[in-house]
Amino acid sequence: MRVLCLRIASRTYFWRVQGRHEVDFVIESGAEVIAAEVKATTRFDSGDLAGLKAFLAVEPRCKAAFPGDLTLGGSWASRI
Repeated sequence: MRVLCLRIASRTYFWRVQGRHEVDFVIESGAEVIAAEVKATTRFDSGDLAGLKAFLAVEPRCKAAFPGDLTLGGSWASRI
């Protein structure tokens, strides 16, 4: 089996507005930006997406934002 690895220069960080909003992971590669929020719960509501929505409002380069569920036995992601 051959494995091909492609190295892409990127920067990963978190984003936070003191006491208001946060995004767990922001991945920036050139002009592309992706935001991801990770929740360790079986359910989340629209309030859990507030950080992603705030980030999308101030970062026009963000092409995708994903809330992710990392509960025991479950995994999924969806676009907002």
